[in-house]
Amino acid sequence: MVSPGSDIQIPVFVSTEGYSGPLEVRFGVRTDAPEFPNITLIVRADLYKEIEVEPTATAGPLDLGEPATVAYRVTHRRMSPGRSPRIVASVPAPFVVSFVGSPIESPVLGGITEWRRDIVITIPARDEAGRIRATLRLESDGGLVREEKLSWEIQRSLRIVPDALTIRRDERSAERSILLLSKDRDVKILRVDGEIVTEHRIAPKSGASRASKTILRLDGERAGSGTASIRIATDHPLYPEVMVPVVVIPR
Repeated sequence: MVSPGSDIQIPVFVSTEGYSGPLEVRFGVRTDAPEFPNITLIVRADLYKEIEVEPTATAGPLDLGEPATVAYRVTHRRMSPGRSPRIVASVPAPFVVSFVGSPIESPVLGGITEWRRDIVITIPARDEAGRIRATLRLESDGGLVREEKLSWEIQRSLRIVPDALTIRRDERSAERSILLLSKDRDVKILRVDGEIVTEHRIAPKSGASRASKTILRLDGERAGSGTASIRIATDHPLYPEVMVPVVVIPR
């Protein structure tokens, strides 16, 4: 019951789990007042994660066989200003994490103070392509613990496009092309061979492109089984020979 000229408080419980940033929740109140039978109330809030981890830049694939460093920004938020919080970061071996510079303090809305600091994770050279994962563990002097799942794609510095071919067994003179894309240097195709290759030619390069293209003539009947392969010799020191699998489709 609300008497004329008085007010009441309505407790509202809002689940904030999984949310970050601006939040708006609407709820309705029904009354017996003829002029206000239904009232819509709005709760607005800016939600902040106490510890947040974001990459400082969009990270592309990492190169196979080369060590790498990846930078992240750690933001720690508290309701009151004071000394900068102590954050301890750790990752499992063989990865190594280290902080860069000193924390940067700045106030945000709602009386919250945040401290930002960059960290660098060193990733040792890998000898296999694919995705690797690690868990970054952050601990604050307030006892807060946050675990951030991180992953990176390890990619050859020399890519083959497409990375596989198909041909029907009854195709006696099928034309296919293969493109070699190098990230670190110009690459030259030295030799192309394989049981189904009848001829090939190297397409001329265009401009300053590091891509090399070979055009193949293939004979599906030469394949002894359901698969075949094409070997391409290059002058790249890390990839003197690359293999392209060929799937042979029965008649």
